[in-house]
Amino acid sequence: MKKKFSMAPLTKKMMPVLLSAVFLLPLAAQAEIKAGSFELNPYAGYNFFDNQHNLKDRPIYGLRLGYNITNRFGIEGAVDFSDTGVDDKNATWDEEGQFTSPINDVDITSYSLDLLYHFMPESNFNPFIAVGYGANHYSPEINSRDMAVLNFGIGAKYWLAENLALRADVRDNMIIDEHLHNITATAGIVFAFGGDEKPVAAQPAPKPVVVVAPAPAPVVVAPAPAPAPVVVAPAPAPAPVVVAKEIVSFNLLFGFDKSAITDDMVPVLQQAKAILEEDSRVNFTVSGHTDSTGPEAYNQGLSERRAASIKNWLVSNGVSAARLQSVGYGETQPKYDNATTEGRKLNRRVELQSK
Repeated sequence: MKKKFSMAPLTKKMMPVLLSAVFLLPLAAQAEIKAGSFELNPYAGYNFFDNQHNLKDRPIYGLRLGYNITNRFGIEGAVDFSDTGVDDKNATWDEEGQFTSPINDVDITSYSLDLLYHFMPESNFNPFIAVGYGANHYSPEINSRDMAVLNFGIGAKYWLAENLALRADVRDNMIIDEHLHNITATAGIVFAFGGDEKPVAAQPAPKPVVVVAPAPAPVVVAPAPAPAPVVVAPAPAPAPVVVAKEIVSFNLLFGFDKSAITDDMVPVLQQAKAILEEDSRVNFTVSGHTDSTGPEAYNQGLSERRAASIKNWLVSNGVSAARLQSVGYGETQPKYDNATTEGRKLNRRVELQSK
């Protein structure tokens, strides 16, 4: 009797992982796939065997060790184990790769080397595709050697913190010799180590230097001989005060697709506010910028939202809106190379400049 495919076992196994992901979503930090990083991924899931295999669908447990060559391409080795058994003991040995009586229990150890491609490496959510090659070892054996397996599928990682993520995979494991297709669904936790470091946040610019011209020389009074009246020469008008103004600029960096104020921006904004309070003649231009990722029209709107959030913070903290000019430039004025990860991060900025 052929087995019917059912999603019920998978649903029961995956439900705790999915619920955990939902409750942990508010904890997600700005994270991403880092070039040069290693990833350790213990996982568990469920094997759905091809009917021709005549094996019971059973849980699977395994471990992956990966290395991200770039932030998009990664390579990883995987090994997993499944304890299953013969599904229909009355079946006959009429198909290649089939288990039947007198065999009862079957242990399967699988190992593979896989290549991953990440679609959104700079986001908290990283969908990917995977393809790999490996083998299955069966105990007891139904072949004189381990069976070659070609696997391909999709998955995703969701980062809860900079070095911690949830991961889910669905793979088609095709046994090449018998043309069998075993479907595997797994979920687990990713621990990341090393990789490119984030750039150091830009230091705030120094306060403007104000240079005051020296006071006028003292007035000299020439004494007159007695008894003539004393004649006092009129004091010259004081020389004007000359103030040399420097242009002050602040650079505030935003995360990928983000426009909200973060805690590390507040000290810089407070310094800008102090300058505005000290000198009533100073006004600021607030210019927003983005990297080149995404559509140009979307980036224009994102740059305007970034500039507006900085202006709104200053206004809500007592600065007159009339002293702040907010403008967005989208991706049109990059200062750094958008072809590199570090360059894109530095281009996601708002500049505050005195005028």
